[in-house]
Amino acid sequence: GVFAQKAGWAIGPAVGGYMLGAAGYVANAEQSDEVLRVIVHMMSTIPGIGSVIAGAAILIYRIDDKLLARVTKELKEKASAL
Repeated sequence: GVFAQKAGWAIGPAVGGYMLGAAGYVANAEQSDEVLRVIVHMMSTIPGIGSVIAGAAILIYRIDDKLLARVTKELKEKASAL
């Protein structure tokens, strides 16, 4: 939902900033090898791990026509109760 998106938009950059700070990032300066490694991991390894986790979740949580129909029905019932 909306809360999860807003939390992600707040937490994601904060974690990235903390990671860069911990690696010794200095604005407007040539970066150390450690900072460059952190940047590479932030742009490749970490999103890759997230993609693998998301893919595993998709494989585990199967949504067939029967489940979709049931969930749709329940959502319509809840919406009509409001």
